[in-house]
Amino acid sequence: PDSDGPYGLPPGDYTFGLAIDLGYGENSTAFVFGAKRTDTGKAYILKAYTESRWTALKVAAHVKSLKEKHIALTGKGMRVVVDEGGLGKGWSDQMNELGIGCEAAEKSQKRAYQDYAQGLIESGQVQLHYGQCRPLVDEARKLQFDAETGKEDERYLNHACDAFLYITRAFFPLYKPQELPPAAGSPEAI
Repeated sequence: PDSDGPYGLPPGDYTFGLAIDLGYGENSTAFVFGAKRTDTGKAYILKAYTESRWTALKVAAHVKSLKEKHIALTGKGMRVVVDEGGLGKGWSDQMNELGIGCEAAEKSQKRAYQDYAQGLIESGQVQLHYGQCRPLVDEARKLQFDAETGKEDERYLNHACDAFLYITRAFFPLYKPQELPPAAGSPEAI
């Protein structure tokens, strides 16, 4: 993105989101910030970065500051999607108590969604700002999978990649018709 809109985005109406994969020590906390254009559905991953050894309070203060700056710049809210596995549930609860407003990241069927996200990137539906997303790009280049099980090789970091999946899933939820009742008055409802 390099236009006159907020964050250099092309003109248009956007929804914004921040995804967080929580960790501590060597297991860095990863942040991925993006925007989805409401008329075209195209998503832009604007920034990805990691921080190590941040406490729950430091993460919460950082996210609160980001949200305040974002609202001042755009006049719009920002979804915050958090990995609630492991440490995450307690950290997410603390952020919610501080008024940040987090939602749990969707984590089911990870390998299938990795393939789906790859298709979104290859089709141009999701675009990355490579200069602002180096940790994500570097992880994605190295991350490998076992051919038989489809599981990630645990020798490689995946925190930024996981945060990318969380925001992508928030922007592009899979359609699950079996979970939605037919619309009232539709042929399916009769």
